Amino acid sequence: MSRSYIWGLDESPVIISDHTIMVMMKRNFIFLLLAVVLTALSGCSKTTGPEVSYFVVKVDSITVPDSISRSDTLKIRLYGTIGNNGNYSFDRYEATRDSYKLNLTVWGKHVDNDVATMVMVLLDGAEYPVYPVYPNKFKIFIRQPDSSILSDSVMVQ
Repeated sequence: MSRSYIWGLDESPVIISDHTIMVMMKRNFIFLLLAVVLTALSGCSKTTGPEVSYFVVKVDSITVPDSISRSDTLKIRLYGTIGNNGNYSFDRYEATRDSYKLNLTVWGKHVDNDVATMVMVLLDGAEYPVYPVYPNKFKIFIRQPDSSILSDSVMVQ
């Protein structure tokens, strides 16, 4: 076993083994490596894109036939304005139904971009199919942004 000498604060020599020096160097290397990794990771931040928000679309009107056969698919056509520029778009339908009624919410999406095309984004007769339907009066309820309900019904033969 070899010995190394280092000088203490009081200028007297201190004997340290090579093993102790290796342990100290390994510990210092690990500390330095950890510091480099943490510094590198702190520089990597997620790039944020434009802010996206979701909203209930105001449905101005719907069209449905007066009556249909129970073997038909009920096609509900929806009309309304989603937004006043290209940052707005249709997102999804959210529906719950049972044998004799449908509760439907139309969701839109707004992406907050600096640049937007100047175009009205409309539902323009977007179709929502309902199948199967059962004989009786089938009621349709469309939820509006102000929590009011637009309703209609279809007689199923």
